[in-house]
Amino acid sequence: MNRDMSLIFFGDPVGKARPRFTRGGHCYTPAATAQYERQLRAEWRAANPGEPLQGAVAVAIHAYYAIPESATVRNRERMMYGELAPLKKPDLDNIVKIVLDALNGVAFADDKQVISISAGKHYSADPRVEVYVTEVDLSDVRQP
Repeated sequence: MNRDMSLIFFGDPVGKARPRFTRGGHCYTPAATAQYERQLRAEWRAANPGEPLQGAVAVAIHAYYAIPESATVRNRERMMYGELAPLKKPDLDNIVKIVLDALNGVAFADDKQVISISAGKHYSADPRVEVYVTEVDLSDVRQP
């Protein structure tokens, strides 16, 4: 039986920041990154109680950016209909990284289980990150 889990995490998309180093050479995660991961993890647990998935999973991540107030009426409309994409920070790969790191051990036992990722950046009146995790039945996966 396949399990599907999802979460809509409201707020501006946040990307994974690079690790920082102390003068002594110790590595640490920036506070904003750690806080976002904690919030995402807590909301995931509330929305998807139960044990993490144990098999192969597919993950879909859609980041929705707020439409800039400075946008013209014409561009606002184009943004709403997907004719203009948000070519801005954070980078999509950093959004994927922060989501996967936050869900490691919560949605799936380990991120090595992720065999497929789809992701996209969009504009919306409601900034958010939508995350969908689906257990994959490997007998249904066609090999090239």
